[in-house]
Formats: sequence, structure tokens, C-alpha cells
Amino acid sequence: MNRLLFLLIAFAASVFGACPSGHVLVAGKCVSIVSRILIAPTVTLTAAQVNAMYTTPVLIIPAQGAGLTTVPISCIFNAVFGSAAFTGGGNIFLTYGATSQASPQASSAVSPILLTSFSANQMAAGTATHAATPSAITPPVQNSGLYLTNATAVFAVGTGSSLSVNCLYYPQSGIL
Repeated sequence: MNRLLFLLIAFAASVFGACPSGHVLVAGKCVSIVSRILIAPTVTLTAAQVNAMYTTPVLIIPAQGAGLTTVPISCIFNAVFGSAAFTGGGNIFLTYGATSQASPQASSAVSPILLTSFSANQMAAGTATHAATPSAITPPVQNSGLYLTNATAVFAVGTGSSLSVNCLYYPQSGIL
């Protein structure tokens, strides 16, 4: 766990380097941080949750309150093989809200290969960063949680595998 946290912080540190103090790089632009950067508690999805996240997105970061938009800086996905790899599915990403693919996308996509191409005694990892530009997010996403879903179709077959998600984020006041 400490190694994973170190990787998450190291990745985020590389993002911050291009902006002045008190700002982060989001979608190629320096954005002021109104509050501090937060580390979300680790969320571990069961095989059943991974199989169903296309139709039932999983809450990763709760809404931050009225007038605040949750901005993901960096998320690390860590998959641990169980007894069978997943099949099907599609790109994995965070959305603002729980309405699956209809919700505005909040992060870059991680390939489904993360879950479909590994076997016994293996772990796989992927990262996602904030993807949306301020003009691309409609409707406004204030006071909305971040949910994990995937594109295309449900994952299938995977049994005994787990998917852990660790994210750095910050609450941004006003409409992002």
C-alpha cells in the first residue's frame, strides 16, 4: 500500500511542476486550488461490482458539498487476479454522477486490458487523470460524486478478482 501511495503522489508531483504554487495542471491549464489536495480512501470493488459497473457505476469519491466540484488529479487502478480474468467491458473511467455513460466524463480512460489480459499470480495497474475541460462539462457538476464505470458493455466472467482505486483530488469552488 505504501508503494502505491508513493506512486500516486509521485505521479501527481510531476503534474504540479508546470504550474505556480497553489495551482495544478488540469486539461493543459493551470487551475487555482481553493482547498487542499485530498487523498480519497481506497475503494476496492468486488468481481460482482466490476461485472456490473457498466450498468451500476460504483461511488469512488462522494460529493464535496454545495458549490464544489470534485476534480480528480490522478487515480491509480490496481487489479489483482482471482480465478478467472474478466472478458468484454470497455474503457474504464470516472464520471460525475451515477448515470453511467450519460454522465460527464471526469477522467481519462483506462484500457479494459487492465482487467482482461492477466492471469494467475499477476497484478495489473493503470492510471487516469482529469480529462474534461471546463467548456466540455455540461450540465454543471457541482456537488456530484465521482463514480467508476466503463464504456461499451458489461464485463463478464471475472471471478475472485478485485480492483482497487486510489485517487488524489481537490474540491474546486464554482463551476469547473
